[in-house]
Amino acid sequence: MQTLSGLAGERPANRAGKWSGVLVQLLVGILYLAAGFVVSERPLISILVLTVFLALSFIVLGAFRALAALMIRFSQWGWALLNGVITMLAGIVIYRQLPIDALWVVGLLVGLEMLFNGWTWIMLATEIDQQYSSRSPPATKSRRKSPADPAGRAALGQRA
Repeated sequence: MQTLSGLAGERPANRAGKWSGVLVQLLVGILYLAAGFVVSERPLISILVLTVFLALSFIVLGAFRALAALMIRFSQWGWALLNGVITMLAGIVIYRQLPIDALWVVGLLVGLEMLFNGWTWIMLATEIDQQYSSRSPPATKSRRKSPADPAGRAALGQRA
């Protein structure tokens, strides 16, 4: 797939117009092409490198999420803290089980990280919805009915 993306990257490079746009698109296409060849030639080493990168990314991402939750203490910060801790632990589990579990653990832990990240967003959206709905509705003009004007047109300045 990356090899095809690399070959397809040549077309947008020609359409970019400016030299800097052409150069960036061409470099991205070459990078995808090279990565596609490396992955297809050495799949086991590629999955191992991807697993190490994923493990380190989870550790760093989890630490930043946990620290941000502790420092900012925004609404529903406990869920973000839990998300950060679990993401960091997932990264540590991946790293400690290398290279034995590199073939299957990537999909499992990426799915778990996505699940907890999604749950964090759901809980944050729920809190925002509760805060928004707890506000009082804006005041509207009421039409008072009088015995002389049953439709209430006099209260709004309208003719009967």
